[in-house]
Amino acid sequence: RETVSVSCIYMHLGATIQGASLVEGCVLFPTAEIVQGGCTVTNSFLQWQCTIQDASSVSNCFMMEASHVGPHSKIRDSILGPDVALSSGEVQSCVLGPNASAHHQSLLVGLLWLHG
Repeated sequence: RETVSVSCIYMHLGATIQGASLVEGCVLFPTAEIVQGGCTVTNSFLQWQCTIQDASSVSNCFMMEASHVGPHSKIRDSILGPDVALSSGEVQSCVLGPNASAHHQSLLVGLLWLHG
C-alpha cells in the first residue's frame, strides 16, 4: 500500500509493505515490515519481526529474526543477526549480532561483530 514500485518479491500474507519507494528481489517472512518514509529495499531476505523504516536503504542483506533498521540507515552487503538494531548509520559488508546495536551516525565497514 502506498508503495511506488514492488517487483520480484515473495511476501508472506502476514508481512507488510507500506509507504516504501522501492521493494525489489526480496523475501519477506510473516510479520516482517517495510514501513514509513520511502524506504528502498533490494535483493534482501527479511525473517520474522524484522522492520525497515523511515527513509532507510537496505541492499543485498540477510536480516534475521527481530532485527531493526531505521530511521535514516544505509545497509549494504551485510548479515544482521537476531535482535540487531541499526539507527541513523551506515553498515557495509558486515556480519553483526546477535543483540548488537549501532546508533547516532555510526559507520561500520567490513566488521565481524559476534556475541552482541
